[in-house]
This record gives sequence, C-alpha cells and structure tokens, in this order.
Amino acid sequence: TLTGNRVAGNAEDGVLIVGADNLLTANLVGLAADGTSAVPNGRDGVRLAGATATGNWLTGNTVAFNAANGVS
Repeated sequence: TLTGNRVAGNAEDGVLIVGADNLLTANLVGLAADGTSAVPNGRDGVRLAGATATGNWLTGNTVAFNAANGVS
C-alpha cells in the first residue's frame, strides 16, 4: 500500500509495481506539493510491469506531467 505520498522528480518511473494486489491511493505523482505545479518523473508516472502485476488498485491519485505515460 502506498498512500498519501508525493512521488516526483525521479530519473525513471515514479512508481514501479511488479507484484500483485497492491493499493496505490491518494498520491501526487509528477507534481509538487501544491498539487498543480509540474515536477515530472523521467519515465512513466506509474508503471505496472510483468505478468505478476495483477489485482492492483489505483484510486484517488493525481498523476500528471511525467515524461512518458501517466499510467502504463
């Protein structure tokens, strides 16, 4: 579970989920603490990777300004 965080300014993906049954909720991804200014991640904001990335829940997040996809 990743809740209520700011994930921004990383060289690669902001959040990389490889496993199953994770909860990502109420996070700011690619944004400053004000929730509107850009602080992009270098690749995807949130990336679900691999065959085991199943049953994950992403809800109530704000994902913006990342260099590649918001959610991939």
